[in-house]
Amino acid sequence: MMQQTVDVAVPAGLGPGGSFQVNANGQLFTVTVPSGVHGPELLRVQLPATYAPVGVPANVGSTPVLGHVPPVPPTNAPAVVVNGSPVNVGSTPGLRHVPPGRYWHDPMSGAYGNEGGPCLGVFPGRIEGEGPLSPSASGGGSGQLTGCYVNGRELHPVDVVSFQQLGVNCLPGRWAIDGAGNICMEGTRIPIGNVHLAAMGRKRGGNGGGDNFWSTGHSSGNSDGDAGYINCGDGTFATYGM
Repeated sequence: MMQQTVDVAVPAGLGPGGSFQVNANGQLFTVTVPSGVHGPELLRVQLPATYAPVGVPANVGSTPVLGHVPPVPPTNAPAVVVNGSPVNVGSTPGLRHVPPGRYWHDPMSGAYGNEGGPCLGVFPGRIEGEGPLSPSASGGGSGQLTGCYVNGRELHPVDVVSFQQLGVNCLPGRWAIDGAGNICMEGTRIPIGNVHLAAMGRKRGGNGGGDNFWSTGHSSGNSDGDAGYINCGDGTFATYGM
């Protein structure tokens, strides 16, 4: 007999080991729910090509179950969109309670915010499924907003003020900030400052703090008096008091 593959809904409340009946051309087939499936999820099964969802059964037979069909969320379901791409909040620890909305995220520094807005905090690392960070993530992109780019994103005016309050000058240009807070000119690996050290110095009220960058022909570093780092010149760093 010709076969066709169809998706059938498991009755609500029915779980693994339970069975329900599907009508195919006047013949009733029994489907056993496999492990890991609960109603009202879908199952993919093989039925005669003349499958009909309604009718009076004449006989009872069994039908093979081909597999579980993952549920497809409605197209209008609220989603968490990061850098223009919907992400699965369940696959990334720390995102399960993030409300639906559109966000930007800088995987290099960890900074994030609402699409079109300034930085709201730090979420370290990459988010599975996120798109590339756009220059216009915070409403700019053309260089007319602030002219200061960090990791490719033109900073929001509020970001510039926040950096200045930490004692970090935001000069127009293209800059890079890594997860350790090191500030470099884009395309280089030589730090010229550190956001974390600036914040620590600010928190102490400037007592013995400050941005004390130094450089020689082979290495460079920065400190605030109690903590700092050294760029060893071979791409590695040493830190103390951090």
